[in-house]
Amino acid sequence: MRELHHDSRRADQLFGKLAPHQILWSYPGDYGFRLNDGQLLNPWIEIFFQHLYCVLQQAGVDIRLPWHEQMTRLNKHNPRITYFFGVDNTYYYAFLFTRLAHLVGATAMTPDYLKINEFMTLSGRKMSTSRGNVIAASDFTRTEVLLRNRRRRLAASSPEYAPKEFSSSIQIYQEESKALDANETVGRLPAASPPSYNADRERYAIKSQLEQLSAVQWFSVQDLLAVLAKGVERADQMQKEHPFGARTLRDYISEINAELLL
Repeated sequence: MRELHHDSRRADQLFGKLAPHQILWSYPGDYGFRLNDGQLLNPWIEIFFQHLYCVLQQAGVDIRLPWHEQMTRLNKHNPRITYFFGVDNTYYYAFLFTRLAHLVGATAMTPDYLKINEFMTLSGRKMSTSRGNVIAASDFTRTEVLLRNRRRRLAASSPEYAPKEFSSSIQIYQEESKALDANETVGRLPAASPPSYNADRERYAIKSQLEQLSAVQWFSVQDLLAVLAKGVERADQMQKEHPFGARTLRDYISEINAELLL
């Protein structure tokens, strides 16, 4: 389990205490898929089969084939499954979905990695649409904020692996966005000075760290932004003694930002 979820203490605690138990496949209710006995299907089972359907589509498996043949072809294709979810849904994604995968013969649906996000809070309250403190993405795209700034702010506010409180940090993210934009618009310096050794070393360091983050089990939006922010900081430190090197380092970071649409 630890190899899948990248050392989530909450996940360790959950599965350390998990004992044999019954899974509620259905329960009484008024909304959902009604079964022959009058009860409603557990919605997490419905979600699992939606995921399975999407993976079958991606694997090019013909869903008109008999079920056994579909599962045989899917398992032969052996896709790599990574689940991204909030910590409060750890049981369903990590345990229930894995159990369902084996029950229906879709062993390929056993996840390779689990990316567990902690809660985001705003003034001490959990952020969620049901609590009315989250703006819909469709509304956000109609604001005056530039696309790259939207992407940067959304990435910077990723819940990641620890709880985050945003009431005091939203302004910080906005100021960081302005600072990065200012660095991107600095006039190009004359090309007379040769590239400095420091710039080459810093570029290599940034590239090496980004390559490490390219593996899905190690990727973190927070770490990605930290690498880029550190690069900007080093460029500022180099500005006085190595202006050309500082400029080339900023150009390199700007190229990465452009590729990421940050």
